[in-house]
Amino acid sequence: MGDMSLLQQTVSVSMLGISLNPKTETVSGAFQRYDAEQFAAYLNSSSAGRALNPNGCSVFTSEESAETPGPQPEGVDAGITRVSGPNGLDKEAPQAPESKASNLVLPHPTSGPGLPSIPSIPGLPGIPGLPGTGGTPVDAITNGLYTLTGEGGEGMGPFTAGIDEPDPLAWSNKDEPESSQIDRGAGLVFTWTGGGENDLVSATGISRGPAPEHDTRTVARVFVCMTPAVNGTLTVPAGILAQMPASDGTNPESFGSVGLQHTPGEKSVVKIDAPLVEGGNLEAGYLNFAFGTTKTVSYQ
Repeated sequence: MGDMSLLQQTVSVSMLGISLNPKTETVSGAFQRYDAEQFAAYLNSSSAGRALNPNGCSVFTSEESAETPGPQPEGVDAGITRVSGPNGLDKEAPQAPESKASNLVLPHPTSGPGLPSIPSIPGLPGIPGLPGTGGTPVDAITNGLYTLTGEGGEGMGPFTAGIDEPDPLAWSNKDEPESSQIDRGAGLVFTWTGGGENDLVSATGISRGPAPEHDTRTVARVFVCMTPAVNGTLTVPAGILAQMPASDGTNPESFGSVGLQHTPGEKSVVKIDAPLVEGGNLEAGYLNFAFGTTKTVSYQ
């Protein structure tokens, strides 16, 4: 099995009067082998009930002492993977020796030409917005065709897969007060513009604190609500938010966040086909994308 993704993630953090909005863009993924008997036993166990509702909401809980369930996969050596795409992108995604996972962090190019008479100074960071010393950072992952080419390795043979990257959607009400101080007794509305007719949007939230149903238990709880991107809006019901622990969002012991993720729907995901060295073909391999923005919040 395998999954390779083009990811663009922004995290908005506000703390002590300081706001930061770092953006990370990567091409990453892995090909893995599972023991068939262990995997079948896991699917028949109660721990396997973490399926997402593709047009509704799901809630998951992590106990303080919980162990990670499920069979542990073995990394498959797929060799070097090259990534090519818009703006002359052509780079190798390095493979980790132990896990065999591939990960390429894309640098942010800059817009605007430099001044010929004032070249950038080697060893000094560019000053945003000042031509000749770096310019304004622009997205590395943009609209266009991206192609992944695997040379093959000890576990699987070569492959080529391409995906058309769309423009990311825009989270319209991200900065409104009700999106930062979450009222667990009311519905939470997300609105956005953009997104293709086959794309999905996921509204997510994480909160760590005393469980509402038993305040002597500390839990980290996650909600995921999904809808087609063309809908332009999604409301997380109060019944879902009521299950989230109260948290002030200011420290690791009581943190909270919400986010909006833009991913391809079933019709837009690209299948990766590759032969296996031991015979047969890759059972399930996919190339997809994800644009996301996450912000720190409090749950009240």
